[in-house]
Amino acid sequence: MELLVQEQDLGRVMALMGRFITEEVEEGEPPCPCCGTAAPLVKGACSDCGLQLA
Repeated sequence: MELLVQEQDLGRVMALMGRFITEEVEEGEPPCPCCGTAAPLVKGACSDCGLQLA
């Protein structure tokens, strides 16, 4: 499954998916808003769940 989300809708989508990021990331990659994986993107997508982020 691939989910494409416009930047202005990201907060709403995160809430619908039941994922909330409550802590800021100080170092490294920010976590994926869908699965929480903090890893470099692969072709603009999360390396774990494939959510297109860039």
